[in-house]
Amino acid sequence: MSEKVTLQCVADACGGMHRNTVSKILRGKYDGDPETIAKVKGIAAELGYEVPVDTVKSGKAPVANNELPDGVRLVPADVKMTRDHNWTLHYTIKVACEWEYEKDDKGNPILETREAVDWEDRHFQQCLKDRPTLRQIDLYIAQQRAAIPDID
Repeated sequence: MSEKVTLQCVADACGGMHRNTVSKILRGKYDGDPETIAKVKGIAAELGYEVPVDTVKSGKAPVANNELPDGVRLVPADVKMTRDHNWTLHYTIKVACEWEYEKDDKGNPILETREAVDWEDRHFQQCLKDRPTLRQIDLYIAQQRAAIPDID
C-alpha cells in the first residue's frame, strides 16, 4: 500500500520550499513568480497530490471567460476532434531555450551554474468535453509544463 502524498512531501520535492508557500500556490492564493507556481503545480501533479476542492479558490464551478488566467482562452469547438470535443482550451507556456554557464579554469562549462538567458513561447490546445474549472485549467497547464524537457 502506497503512502498518502502530503503537502510536506510536495514541499520537500520542491527543494525544501516551505509547506505554507506550497499550500498557497496550490490553492490559488499565491501571486508570486509564474515559473515557481508552474513548477510547484507540476511537481504536485507528478506526485499525485490532490488539493481538497473546498480549499481551492473558485475551484468548484466552471470558469467564466472573465475569470480565465492571463494568456488562456476557452472557446467552443468549431471543428470537433473527437465525439466529446465541445471546448478548446488555448494557452501558452514560456520555456527557456538558451542557457549560459560559468566556465572552469579550462574553459569547460560548469553545468550546475546553468542560467536561462532566452525564452520562447510554446502554444498548446486541449480538447475538452465540459467547460473546466479554474483548478482543472491549472492542472492541465501544470501537467503540460511538467512534460516539457529542458532545451539545451
